[in-house]
Parts: sequence; C-alpha cells; structure tokens
Amino acid sequence: MVAAASARRTASVCSGTFLLAQAGLLHGKRAATHWAMCDLLQERFPAIDIDRDSLFVRQQAVWTSAGVTAGIDLALALVEGDCGHEVAMQVARELVVFLKRQGGQAQFIERPLPVSAGDGRVAEVLDWVGHHLELQHSIEALAARAAMSRRNFTRHFRQATGTSFKQWLLNQRLADLGYAYGDFPGHDGLWEMAERTRDDLLARDGHNIRYRAGSDCEVVAMDLVDPYTGQRIDWSKRDADEVQVDHVVPLAYGWRMGARRWPMGKRVAFAQDPLNLLPVKGSANEAKDASGPASWLPPRRQVRCAYVTRFAQVAVKYDLPVTRADKAAMLRQCR
Repeated sequence: MVAAASARRTASVCSGTFLLAQAGLLHGKRAATHWAMCDLLQERFPAIDIDRDSLFVRQQAVWTSAGVTAGIDLALALVEGDCGHEVAMQVARELVVFLKRQGGQAQFIERPLPVSAGDGRVAEVLDWVGHHLELQHSIEALAARAAMSRRNFTRHFRQATGTSFKQWLLNQRLADLGYAYGDFPGHDGLWEMAERTRDDLLARDGHNIRYRAGSDCEVVAMDLVDPYTGQRIDWSKRDADEVQVDHVVPLAYGWRMGARRWPMGKRVAFAQDPLNLLPVKGSANEAKDASGPASWLPPRRQVRCAYVTRFAQVAVKYDLPVTRADKAAMLRQCR
C-alpha cells in the first residue's frame, strides 16, 4: 500500500485482484477478476463493486483485469495511454492480438452445450447470420427463422453469446473487416464512460426515473415515449434490450463512409456524442440496423424531418459524407 501511494498507477492480473483488495486499494471501487473468482472476491471484500463482465477495469490509478489473457488487454491499454494509439497498434500486431477485444468475459463463462431444441435452432441462426453479414437482420425475422417467439429467442441468444444481438452483429461485421469492436468505442470501449453515458441518456430522455439503491446515477427503471414509434414503454433493467441506445448515424455507416481513417479521438467523440445518441424502442433500433435514411426512417411520420435533420447535423459536425440516395431521402422528409 505504501508503494502504491507513490506509484503513478497500480495494476493486477486475474486473481491478483485479491492482493490489491487485501491492501485496501479497492475499497469502494469497481474491480474485475477472473469470472470464477467473482463470488469469492465479493464474499471476502463486500465493499468492492465487482464488475463481472469487463476484461479490465480502470478506477483512477488502480487497474484490475479478468483472466490472465485479459492482462494483455490491460497492458495494451497502458501502452496506448503512455505512447499513443499507433504504438499500441504496433504492439498488438506484434503479439497478433486485437488492440481491444470485442465483448466481455461473460462470453467465456462456462455454459452447458446446447441441450434444447431452442438452443440448437439459435446456433443454426447464428451460423446463417455469420454467412450473410451483408444483409439487414431483425430480431423478429431471426426469431421466425428459429421458429421461436421474439422474447424466447432473445433469452436463448443472450444465454448463448453473453451480449445483445445488435452488439454481437456489429462485432461480427467489424471482425469480418479485420477490426475489433474496441477500435470503434461506444458501448464498451472506454472503461466506465460508456455505462455512464447510457445512464445519462436514459435520465435525459426518460420520465419517472428510478435509480439503483445507494446510487444517484445508475438508472434501473423509467418510462420512455419512444421517439421512433410514439409508443410508451415502462422499462426496467431486468429487460434491458426493450430500450436500446441508437446511434442516429450508425457506427457501421460511419465506418463505411470513412470513419475508419479517423484518429481514435474523433472516433470516440462520434461514438459517444449525445447528439448522435437516442434511447429508443429496441425492436425499432434493430429494424434500423446500420441503415441510412434511404433504407430506413422512423415508423412515426411526424418525426421523420426531425430525425433526418439530426442525422445531417451529426454528419456535418464530423465532416462525414452521406450517399446521394441518403441525401435525397433526407431532403424529401422536410418539404
């Protein structure tokens, strides 16, 4: 603890989190450790906020990682902070790893092999989507392909992958291009910032906001009038995917139109800019996918002009071009 007080930062890998906890460095802080050790860490050190999903966690000058290989992710983040993105990318290439891996450690938690017909059908659908990444996909269409209800398909999907369908699909598309999701941060790319951004947006646009006990920032329930459909949603965190945060200009759209050449700082700003973020009905967000205005517009006609105006504002702010078809579609909405 004495050494930590004089150190610029202190880090642990895997179960090394226990050493930092014993030294009192994690009291009242969020921390990661190997998923198999989370319950024991919580039992021994109840004052620590255990992050069971993140590959690593930064809390001020203290860093903790999940498993041993997650220590590589942590180390690359340290290199990026000290030496910049380009050097970190060079190190990642030398190690033949992604600079920022997609997903969290929930994807590695041991799960039983598919034992039900539903699990098998979801696996078949995932394989089919993986071979048709260029198509647009909705939860409803994939649930129908699996001969399951939307709710049942969503439950089996999250059990199988540890993430939402939208994030999984974006992960697959970027990986197909040779990138990790963390190369374009927004949902999980900047440690604790993304979750804070989500809660801020829910509090900004929702009504009757309820927070987690003991917290004045973590939203666990609220009412939302969906801007895309006009429907009123009584949302709770137990059914988190019912409300999703939409990028008005989708990340994958930006990537196609040139964001891949932007410096990391500009990508981060684009991905987490409140102007580009809207809490919306999950099914509407999934129907939109990575579409521009020529391919998708809000079902609620009254908001289409406001929607394309916001799309244009984001594009202008980041000097991002749009296709001719999208420009024509936007102009038609505000006549």
